[in-house]
Amino acid sequence: MKMKSLAIFAIVSLFLVGCVPSLHPLYTENELVFEPSLLGIWAEEDGGISYEFIKNGSSSYTMIYTEDSIPSDFTAHLLKLGDNLFLNLQPDEPECGNEFHKGHLISAHSFYKVSLKKDVLRLDGLDIDWLRGLYRDGKTELSREILQGDDFVLTASTKELQEFVLKYAENESAFPKEGQLFRQE
Repeated sequence: MKMKSLAIFAIVSLFLVGCVPSLHPLYTENELVFEPSLLGIWAEEDGGISYEFIKNGSSSYTMIYTEDSIPSDFTAHLLKLGDNLFLNLQPDEPECGNEFHKGHLISAHSFYKVSLKKDVLRLDGLDIDWLRGLYRDGKTELSREILQGDDFVLTASTKELQEFVLKYAENESAFPKEGQLFRQE
């Protein structure tokens, strides 16, 4: 029971930072793009949070997210849907615990609309409260699994996720502009 609680905690903790977790990625190999100008370190204006993008293969990145001097590694994929760029993140396997422990953790995906202009990067996440409103009002049937209360994990297929994101990509309520990152090096 303790392991199940830890796995649920890992997913629910994603809600603390406002992203919408998904069991499936937003991309297939066909949509992947590589943008060299994304490489490097990006930070909020006050420098409290930083994102470092490192090339990892021909079409992926290692992203190191650092908050309060504590780094977390992610595998990141940049993809193009329609006229928009999106970033799909998935946490790398944790270094703590044994194989039995790790087997109980679920590695969810999250995705962000990307705007990259010279030395300014925007990563606009799908707004969870806006999405909850769509479910509440019966305006979407995007597959999900309810965890507790009104928290959920998207279970829709990659194709369904892509159709949904394309439908709402230009909706600023869906992908609110919440902040900018600035190139550090």
